[in-house]
Amino acid sequence: PYFLRAAYLWRKIEQFCSDESLTGDLGPMIQSTLHPGVPFGRSLVEEGYQDGKLSAFKAVYSFYAGQSLGDRDGMVLPGLFGGYNVYDHLSHSCWSSPEVLTGSKVVVTKDVNDLKLTVFDVESGDLGIYFRSTRSRTPG
Repeated sequence: PYFLRAAYLWRKIEQFCSDESLTGDLGPMIQSTLHPGVPFGRSLVEEGYQDGKLSAFKAVYSFYAGQSLGDRDGMVLPGLFGGYNVYDHLSHSCWSSPEVLTGSKVVVTKDVNDLKLTVFDVESGDLGIYFRSTRSRTPG
């Protein structure tokens, strides 16, 4: 059932990106940044995890396995999970190729500034959002 649910999820995202009445120019641009999926049977993270806990994770990544974060023609590419631009601060949350942080924690989305991360815990199934501080500490 995980594979069918993942297929349904990505079909909805593809339909949304293809509907210019909903997304204008952004939908096709977002879709062009998605990386091809990873074969379903291939492990995405470090060995040692029970395969049953990775089934849904692998199913989702079998369709698309991340998103390009660069820029095109001087414009930052939009993230699949939206974003904002306020004064001089720009943030777009992008679908990330699986990146193991520590232990069982894997990054699944990150913003273009690498400050906001969505992290999936392979062992517990928990999903959390983490922010990295941008403030410098003043010696004193």
